[in-house]
Amino acid sequence: MMSRRIFPGPAPRVVPDDPDDDPVVHTAVTGHADVLCTLNRHFYVSSVVEYCRQRGVVIANDVELLRLLRAS
Repeated sequence: MMSRRIFPGPAPRVVPDDPDDDPVVHTAVTGHADVLCTLNRHFYVSSVVEYCRQRGVVIANDVELLRLLRAS
């Protein structure tokens, strides 16, 4: 696993119910994360899930992440 420092810049409006979550999504996308693990219901709105999916980021809860890790 590799880490790197990123500077994502201004976050586009993605999470309709909580604009404070937009920088989290933008950081995951800009940082090329494979998975954004969260229990926050705002991330599971279909438009947010699709936005992330199109950019290669899967949104998963803790149980789903564990399944993904065990499968790899």
